[in-house]
Amino acid sequence: MSVVSDASPLVSLARLGHLELLHALYGDVLVPEAVWQELVVQGAGQPGAAELGRAPWIRRCTVGNRPLGLRRRIAVPSWGLGRGKL
Repeated sequence: MSVVSDASPLVSLARLGHLELLHALYGDVLVPEAVWQELVVQGAGQPGAAELGRAPWIRRCTVGNRPLGLRRRIAVPSWGLGRGKL
């Protein structure tokens, strides 16, 4: 099974040294390009950034249904969804 992850669980588990738990539970973890940019590219040198970049089971993906994602951001503002969280 594959899952899509937001930044928070990735950062939290990487900082704790348990990023591999996601792989053990779900197999492949898909990360939207905006989350990848935030954590690995812009976050270079931050705790967990290198681990995320090296994990072969974490795969970057693009958001295919942007209109649906944008509607969800507008319809449920309390979720606090950003670009990488669609």
